Amino acid sequence: MSQKNTNFRESRKMHKEYGRQSLDRKHFDQDYHPRRLKRRASLVNINEGAILDAGCGDGTIQKYLPKTLEYTGIDFDKNSLTFLWEGRASANRIVGQITQLPFRDNCFDIVLNIEVIEHLLQEWQENLLLELYRTLKKGGEIVLSTPNPETLFHASMWAPPFSPAHFHCVTYSELTKLLKKAGFRLIKRVGDDIIAKYPHIIFKYIPQSFRRVLASLFLKLDKHIIIEARKT
Repeated sequence: MSQKNTNFRESRKMHKEYGRQSLDRKHFDQDYHPRRLKRRASLVNINEGAILDAGCGDGTIQKYLPKTLEYTGIDFDKNSLTFLWEGRASANRIVGQITQLPFRDNCFDIVLNIEVIEHLLQEWQENLLLELYRTLKKGGEIVLSTPNPETLFHASMWAPPFSPAHFHCVTYSELTKLLKKAGFRLIKRVGDDIIAKYPHIIFKYIPQSFRRVLASLFLKLDKHIIIEARKT
């Protein structure tokens, strides 16, 4: 068996082992997961059309998306798509690999890739973005988010050994280069949040809108990198 296939098998095993012990639920406040997904869903700027959620996990983000969108979720973990599923029962769910998408070219109006790229080995990250670009319609948009390894606080929470299923957290510079290489243009970073884990309950009362402005102005304060880009 080739080294690439060996790495692929080992990564699948690790993700299944740690998947339901997600750092979202284990190490952060209860509101972290929903506020994170609500922010990403708010960037979906269409109400009709086909949307691909690449690496959809349990599909929770679908709760915050317009019901009129034709949603397709793909994930390698069959369990996430069946008895662990949190999205709509009517959703299109496919077991498959996001680095080799089983879709024709130019078939989705928008693609989501929400905290997924860091779960891939560095050698596969470029291929992922090439596949997302291929399946996106001309003029379509990608919304991609990933932990910010350069954030000033809690950066260690994104990397092994604290988060062993994160193989390579990409920097903003790395990500923009990969997106450009894949063919994406009009690349724009949008602010996420300056807080992942609340250091004290009083921080919950700082308006998220204000925290988001600070995150957009200062990359080093932002906890996640969120990118919007287009296939022109």
